[in-house]
Amino acid sequence: MLCKMMRYRDRTPGGTISDVTQTRTHGGVADLADQVKEHLTAAGLTGKCVVLPLNNDIGSLAALLAALDMRLACALLPGAIDVDAACPDFADTVVRVTVAPDSDTPEVEITKIAGRTAQDVEQARVYLRTSGSTGKPKWCVHHADLLVATSESCIDRLEIAEDDRVMIPVPINHMYGLGAGLLPSILGGAAIHLVGRGNPLDVFQAERDFEPNMAFMVPSQCRSLMAMRRKPRAYRQIVVAGDRLSAEEAAKFEGLHGPVLNLYGCTELGAIAAARPSMDAETRHEFTGPLIDGVRYCAPEKGTVEEPTPLAFKATGNFIGYADETGAPTDVAPQCYATGDVGYISEDGYVRVMGRADHAIKRDGLFVHLSEVEGCLAGIDAVAEAVVVTAGETRRGVGITAFCVIAKSAALSEDDIRAHCINALPSRAVPDVIKVVETLPRLDNGKSDRMALAAQAAELAAL
Repeated sequence: MLCKMMRYRDRTPGGTISDVTQTRTHGGVADLADQVKEHLTAAGLTGKCVVLPLNNDIGSLAALLAALDMRLACALLPGAIDVDAACPDFADTVVRVTVAPDSDTPEVEITKIAGRTAQDVEQARVYLRTSGSTGKPKWCVHHADLLVATSESCIDRLEIAEDDRVMIPVPINHMYGLGAGLLPSILGGAAIHLVGRGNPLDVFQAERDFEPNMAFMVPSQCRSLMAMRRKPRAYRQIVVAGDRLSAEEAAKFEGLHGPVLNLYGCTELGAIAAARPSMDAETRHEFTGPLIDGVRYCAPEKGTVEEPTPLAFKATGNFIGYADETGAPTDVAPQCYATGDVGYISEDGYVRVMGRADHAIKRDGLFVHLSEVEGCLAGIDAVAEAVVVTAGETRRGVGITAFCVIAKSAALSEDDIRAHCINALPSRAVPDVIKVVETLPRLDNGKSDRMALAAQAAELAAL
């Protein structure tokens, strides 16, 4: 399956995969995956479910490709996580693979978790944990073969080519890094560079070592790069997904790095919509773009900018449903999946996401979208990043708290930020509390941990 395609791509120019320590050909990585398969077969893991703690490195990639090629059921977790605590009850075997830079033989560590008995689960299943940005994380179940197949739809949309050099500084154990970044880049034959943490210093080093012309990032990485970048560094394009960049931020970032392509998706459906490189900048910054092939819009209303509507989509194939910690199904995939976001579909079929449905609140009897407030804060040059949450009650309605990270070397007070909001926003949208912080808490996928910030905001509102 996938490894065979990698061997084919080894005959094309630029067919390499690298991490911060080493570079291999596509076929060389496929050879490592074949050796991992031999270890897994010898350990009697054929037909079992394995846990794969994945880092953004060659060893983890070889483990992932081996599991996919064997059609094993596999649960993907971050490499640095406490596996004993996070491992689901339906698996009792953890597989870690490392590859030394000077070796063509992978070190395969197969560990049984004490006191755990694996449950029967269907094969060719990929279990991904949802981000937990809006509640307790769930196990999202995908058909492995179809997950690989549907990833191909991103190749044409994002125009991934064999001569591209793609940097991936987002986790490959999450759907964005896996289904939009890694698998399409492999299937498209591009050269790939995996970056472990994705902070600005790592990205700058990767730019020097790998010279990428394309990258997959989340907004927090984009904002950090803008704060630290000293001179422009052009890419052919940078794909951005997760918490959305405002139009102002996208334009600013694009001025430093080249075209920004917004991508909209979720753990359940994978990539839903994405901008085309040929779209003009103004449209790309306002809208995500047309639906990905195989996805259709299925909400009853298309909505408008004045009256956004809850967004819902249907995708062909890979999403099966949810499972609990024992592997037992809890919910099957709905015919029409509501993402929890609100927005609208333009006459041209472009998706515009306005924000989470639960981030639209009433103040003074009128709606306020928290994304509107975040966009206002992002327009302040000295604000490197801002997240807005709700907490408590005020005379206007639900209380609004803004957490702001100030760019290094900038001098900006909370009073300065409030004055900007008063001038730029309707009075009902001005935050009640503005808190300047050094950093924002993060989820494993790089998104801001809004639940943690909401808890902090509740403490501030109670003072």
